Amino acid sequence: TIIPLNDIHRDILAVHGESLAAQGFSPLTIWKKQRYAWLSLINTPDTKRAATLNISMLKNQFRSDALLLTNASGQPMTIKLQLQNPPKGTKPGWLQLSSAIWTDTLQGVPVQDALIPLDPQNNVYSMDIPAGVTGKLWVTVDSSKVLSSAYKSTFTISNNNRHFQIPFNLNISTVAMNTPRLSPTVWEYTNGNGLYGITVNNRAAAIKLLRSHFMNTPWASKSVLPTPAAADFDADNQLKIKPDFSELDQWIPMWPGARRYFVAYDVKNTDTFAGAKMGTPEFNVKVGSWIKTIAAHFVKLGLKPSQLFLAPVDESRTDDADLHLVLWSKAIKNAVPEIGIWSDPIWADPSKVKYPEAFLIPDILCPPSNKSPELYEFYEKLKRDSNKELWLYNAVGPGHGRLGDPQLGYRQMAWRVFAIGGKGEGFWSFGDISGAPTSWNEYSATYPPYAPAFIDTNTVYSSIHWDAVREGVEDFEELSMLADAIKKSKNDVLKTQAQKILDDAVKTVNNDAGDNKEYQWSQQTDPFVVDAQLQKVQVMLERFMTP
Repeated sequence: TIIPLNDIHRDILAVHGESLAAQGFSPLTIWKKQRYAWLSLINTPDTKRAATLNISMLKNQFRSDALLLTNASGQPMTIKLQLQNPPKGTKPGWLQLSSAIWTDTLQGVPVQDALIPLDPQNNVYSMDIPAGVTGKLWVTVDSSKVLSSAYKSTFTISNNNRHFQIPFNLNISTVAMNTPRLSPTVWEYTNGNGLYGITVNNRAAAIKLLRSHFMNTPWASKSVLPTPAAADFDADNQLKIKPDFSELDQWIPMWPGARRYFVAYDVKNTDTFAGAKMGTPEFNVKVGSWIKTIAAHFVKLGLKPSQLFLAPVDESRTDDADLHLVLWSKAIKNAVPEIGIWSDPIWADPSKVKYPEAFLIPDILCPPSNKSPELYEFYEKLKRDSNKELWLYNAVGPGHGRLGDPQLGYRQMAWRVFAIGGKGEGFWSFGDISGAPTSWNEYSATYPPYAPAFIDTNTVYSSIHWDAVREGVEDFEELSMLADAIKKSKNDVLKTQAQKILDDAVKTVNNDAGDNKEYQWSQQTDPFVVDAQLQKVQVMLERFMTP
């Protein structure tokens, strides 16, 4: 359904359905576009391409494909789906069918993005399609629960007395994907009572969805770390009281096994700490005593201080912000060098800044993506010369909200990170629904929401955008596995061939945007490029790893 969908909308769409019927389309018309391709709400089915489902994947992956089902009539329709001849020996949960439903956006452009799981009754799924609407069946396989082999199954799709047989071809490699090494993050802020659209009621669902998409680096807001007052220090500027770690103690267990724990401890406009002026000896000692206490508490929680990262300044772009970043970071690192500093600078020309230490002190530098080659070269040089870990994050722009291309803006971010030798990616922001009470109604939002999933007070649902992030993480691992295999191989001929395939694949995918610099979904790009290049990588990877 479309939310909101009033009687006028229904009448218009019903007329569209009757118009399609008058053009000769069957009441249920099943057709195919690439799963991430843009589709307008009012559309005409293109039946030239065979309506089949095809998924080729490594073990331990999630991959998806999709079918389009148009209700070419003036009445709502409920269809039935059943998988015939399924793979043998599967484990529960190996297959997930979802209906990608239409919602409107703040810009007034409907999108087919929200994924509502279909639950089978006696192995039969039901899917509702309003009159004149094209529904999308989103099919996801978890290959960790299926034996490696090639399978040919069939989906029977029924409408009244008519039955359609849709081939479902599944190929699961004997090569297993490693645990993804890429560190993705989405500023979800699940600590305390949550921020933006995250609440105490939807937090558990949010974390479950985050973890199912390989999120291993959570963010907390500033309140997760207790900030002491001047009276909490003794005459030697040492912390004399035990800080209240209750919020930290609540947050850490929400994310067991996380790779790192990031805290947005914003001090961009903070010139003092516990009464001490920034940059003074008193300031340095107080901050040092405080951060040592935090590090000791991390150890008590069974963690390493090196797993804690602080982001003192968000999107530094001025000399004053850089100065705050430098002085606060020095005080932290001098006291506990293991604690990491994370920075996402957005300087247009970082080579001309007043305080170059702002790029030398942080352990992780995460500039925005889709910038000039010269900017990438600056950060790649820092990576080489100063051993900096590089990440990329999505920059502000119309291409990163609900109308952003899920493949260009979300899946392919991982390919850009790989190209620069990076290790992480960030997406603003899992909970940012822009002041609207729910993702399901953007009309009261103050700006186009960024949340890739669909968030309500008590529920969280996945989306095509969010699944695209997961596919990107898996793509990165396949690229990295091939790079590893090339390094280990002693077959010079095969190494040369594989390196060319890898280099060409990354270059081709990263050039795919063309003139679509804002990654807008509705702007025509070739949606097949990524899958085609990844398939070449997978074939070469299997040559290295299959006996």
